[in-house]
Amino acid sequence: MTQMYPESVSLQKSWAEVRQEQYKVARISGGQLTAWGEGKNGELGLGSWITNSPKPEVIPRLRNHVITQVSAGRHHVLAINDKNQLYVFLT
Repeated sequence: MTQMYPESVSLQKSWAEVRQEQYKVARISGGQLTAWGEGKNGELGLGSWITNSPKPEVIPRLRNHVITQVSAGRHHVLAINDKNQLYVFLT
């Protein structure tokens, strides 16, 4: 599962720099999956032409799915919906 930090946005950004994170994903209410940050290879899931999102954006292709689990790493995002279908974003 994606780890969520309760700290302030500035502290989250500092942690992201220390961990060399380029982007983040999070599941929000209703099971929507959001992504934000920098991704030059489509890892944001927002379309290959969007390489930077300063705020969380709902991933369009998963808009009508209820995501129950998510995992993200340096080169991947894995998401499972309520029907146990797996969605993968690779860089």
